[in-house]
Amino acid sequence: MSAKRVAYSFRDVLKATSASRSQLIHWTNTNLILPDIADTAGTGHARRFSFQNLVEVRIAVVLAGFGLRVDGLRFVLGHLRSQLRRRRPMRDDVLVLNGNLRHPKQLWMGTLQEFLVECRRPMFLAQAGLFVNVGAIVGALEASTNDRW
Repeated sequence: MSAKRVAYSFRDVLKATSASRSQLIHWTNTNLILPDIADTAGTGHARRFSFQNLVEVRIAVVLAGFGLRVDGLRFVLGHLRSQLRRRRPMRDDVLVLNGNLRHPKQLWMGTLQEFLVECRRPMFLAQAGLFVNVGAIVGALEASTNDRW
């Protein structure tokens, strides 16, 4: 990411991520999405989101489309945040949810090549429920915002 941190408005987030207004309001009010740049401190203060927030919201939109509820999204985004603290996402990163899609029990994130190695484990594919191409999401957001992670 550039030295100057870009701050995205509520409207910018909606446009870049395809989240609905009600989704984003609900997710910020329930602290599922925590604006990295600035949160509301009362009337007249606007939330400001980071590029990582855009990635989180877009992944939440995709997963909500598959039926994940806020508690499941919280589990997934918590795991995603911990992964993103360790390293930047790569173009071929995938996020794999195992178990029930409404309440995933296990998550895995890594490169596609690492995933193929994991697939050799006997039970890995049998448990895999949903694959999210994180690298493609990051790439699309970079292109739509002209920002770089």
